[in-house]
Amino acid sequence: MFDEKTMKTVRLLERERLLIDLCLHSMSTNISKRLVKILSKLYFSSPQRERERERERERERERERERRRERERERESERETRETSRESERESAMSPVDLASRARSEARLLSPRFALSLSLSSRASLSLVSLSERERV
Repeated sequence: MFDEKTMKTVRLLERERLLIDLCLHSMSTNISKRLVKILSKLYFSSPQRERERERERERERERERERRRERERERESERETRETSRESERESAMSPVDLASRARSEARLLSPRFALSLSLSSRASLSLVSLSERERV
């Protein structure tokens, strides 16, 4: 429709017209000159101030989003730490036989070649465990 420069000029002229109307009205109603100055500042600086306020609000929203993301990352790392510690507690409470059977069941979910080697190594560790238990007896 109109370019930006034309629109700015139109807005400026509208503000000037409003200010002239205000001044004429103040002369007829004896509004103080100070009030006219204040109102004229509001008319002329309002869009600029509003843009600045909007930018500040946007910055504040972005900071809040970043804080939320940081809190979520912290919660996630705490959750992972708790899960890891629970997992290690469970593993330390498990017997070697249970650990080997668990390794075999997890190996089934992995690739077939890796699962086979893991299964063979867990069987070897099982036989070592049974040998060490026999030696104790």
